Amino acid sequence: MNKKPTQILGQLSNLASIFLLSITLASCSSISNLVSLHNNLVEMEQTLSVVAGRVIDPTDKTLQSNIIVVLLKGEASLTSEENLLSYKVLRNEDEPFVFVREESDTGLIAFKDVNGDFRYQPDEPIHVMETPPILSPNSLDESQWRMNTLILSNNSAAASKVSIDVTSETVKSKLKYLQNVGRVTDFSNPNFSTSTVEMGLWSPLAFAKQVGYGFYLLEPWQEDKDVLLLIHGINDSPRSFRDLLPQLNLSQYQPVLFHYPSGLDLETSATVLSEIMSEFHLRMPNKKVKVVAHSMGGLIARRYVQLQQDLGVESETLEHLLTISTPWGGHKAAKMGVKRSPVVAPVWRDMVPSSDFISGLHNRPLPAGLQFSLLFSYSGHKVLQADAGDGTVTLESQLDYRAQDVADHLHGLNEGHVSILSSERTAAYINQYLLSKGVSPYSRYICCTLD
Repeated sequence: MNKKPTQILGQLSNLASIFLLSITLASCSSISNLVSLHNNLVEMEQTLSVVAGRVIDPTDKTLQSNIIVVLLKGEASLTSEENLLSYKVLRNEDEPFVFVREESDTGLIAFKDVNGDFRYQPDEPIHVMETPPILSPNSLDESQWRMNTLILSNNSAAASKVSIDVTSETVKSKLKYLQNVGRVTDFSNPNFSTSTVEMGLWSPLAFAKQVGYGFYLLEPWQEDKDVLLLIHGINDSPRSFRDLLPQLNLSQYQPVLFHYPSGLDLETSATVLSEIMSEFHLRMPNKKVKVVAHSMGGLIARRYVQLQQDLGVESETLEHLLTISTPWGGHKAAKMGVKRSPVVAPVWRDMVPSSDFISGLHNRPLPAGLQFSLLFSYSGHKVLQADAGDGTVTLESQLDYRAQDVADHLHGLNEGHVSILSSERTAAYINQYLLSKGVSPYSRYICCTLD
């Protein structure tokens, strides 16, 4: 990114019509949005870096206990809730830790949580990094990381000053980017407003700082209920599920709403979701999870499933994935936007039909035992036309053969891209195939009904 806003404005007269096409997914095309996006991307490149590495315990190669890695503001040996920037729970020695860092002065601590209480005790192996951690480029590409290696020991002199406690939800409320994890809310939350949604698309870094990723509850945790995880699409928020939820049979399920800045690359959002869910499974291991994802959220959901596979999450925990109007084959407008627009949102690159991200979703099987339901939408009875779709995503993309081939259920609704979320038929389908405990999770039933 080396173009100045003035240069961008000078190009818009020739690219205006092309850019309108390139952002069909976002349906917004003001010059100020392009400038905001440019400035945000420049800020991300100039201020963010990655602290990544691995932890080794020479005395326990099997890693029977989890390891907690903490990123701190200031000296690592002076820990408290106030200077806790982020933390990650590692479940095996091969799993790296990754933190996005913008503070100039940070420290690292890792300890083995032997008794599983999410607190550090003096008899637990620990590593306190006395020197500043090595920084890597702002990338989740492991090949670019300069790894920090933390070797656990019971003989750290600096450990006497360490106090780490990440047991409570109040800790998360202090973490930058994750302050809304576990927060109880309703659909009137201003974080779901149109202006905030647009911030997530055009100023994703500002969204991450001011709003933060969300893992919202509509009521406090219910011990007797499993989880229905809802993931919205591009330029949207959890509010898109407002009309659907009252129609669902939630007697045995608790809705959880994932909220993310949709202008960022999909790998980052899927990684954040996977890390949140990994810790959720550690703290609430008996809860089952079913996922409902709309539009681009379905791509994030499938990548999240892959990341959970990599972490060894048991397939019995993640039971069912339902995607609605998902562009499994990408979006041709994104390809045009990447090719012609003077500023390119990271998400557009992922949405190009031939992108590495799209290809990567289809190059490995789903976990054994995970049910996958695919709902597609079409409008106006134009199913035989080449550009048929729901007004936003074509049938060609929704019904990409790579997604069809692994679907256990396939169902089409005569609805638009947005109206499908309020459709009674959509709710009936979810109630029958996801929320009914009486339906066998292993029965394969293909239904290609066009309503």
